[in-house]
Amino acid sequence: MEPISNLHSGAVAEDEVTDQETQEAGHTAGSLLSTLFREDRFFLVLSVFIGIFSGLAVVCFRYAIDWCRIYLLGTGAQPSTMRLLLAPTLTGLVIALLVIYVFPLARGSGVNQTKAALFIYNGYIPIRTAIGKFITAALAMGSGQSLGPEDPSLQIGAALEPRFAARAQAAMLREPRYRWLGSMPHARALAWLASSHALVISSRLEGGANIVSEAIRIGIPVLASRIPGNIGLLGERYPGYFATGDSAALAGLMRRFAADAAFRHRLRSSVLALRRQVDPRLEARLLLAAIGRR
Repeated sequence: MEPISNLHSGAVAEDEVTDQETQEAGHTAGSLLSTLFREDRFFLVLSVFIGIFSGLAVVCFRYAIDWCRIYLLGTGAQPSTMRLLLAPTLTGLVIALLVIYVFPLARGSGVNQTKAALFIYNGYIPIRTAIGKFITAALAMGSGQSLGPEDPSLQIGAALEPRFAARAQAAMLREPRYRWLGSMPHARALAWLASSHALVISSRLEGGANIVSEAIRIGIPVLASRIPGNIGLLGERYPGYFATGDSAALAGLMRRFAADAAFRHRLRSSVLALRRQVDPRLEARLLLAAIGRR
């Protein structure tokens, strides 16, 4: 039998080796992590995760608005008079109680809160405030209440002649609610369309416009001139037409869309009912069937 002192020395030596191996493994892992997460790579990965979660939050917000609209205003194209009177009123009272007693920092404009967080609170916005904004905004918009300050009317597309560009630029100087964005890539134009409240297609003469089909697929209401191309896509009974070339009629339709929650809901329901006809899978089947018949 070995002496106790030798056993103890062997244990100490073994512990020292184990500690050394652990430290070396820790240094190796630390070096690997530092290599993988250099400052430039770290911010790249961080920006990707921020983009993913921001996109998911926007999708959830849109679904929350739609579910609130369904439960508060019903699924019909024309909500009942009782719903139109009670839904915004009672929902407004609920929102007021939530802001006063549950989410006091969620009151006011989101832009002002963002500026305050950036310049006063060192970029910090409590998660409770973000949740409160999400809930109260979804309730307000879903119940047909005001969407806040009027958004600008955006016109997208290249000018066919220099005089048209000059007229658009002059119009922007006269009317701050109008912006001409000019030509842009298709993906960017679709992003603007998806974030819009409605699409205006005011063509005097045109076949079925691609932008109308894209608006239908996304679920964006369309205010359209009554020409055969638009009627062919939207249907004869679509409620969002105005007389071709009648600017006053278009202005009245836009004012009605901005002020009348029931009309907005009716247009959106009409567009959603047309989504199947622009489903790419249906188009593929019809195309293959047409080719097969030849």
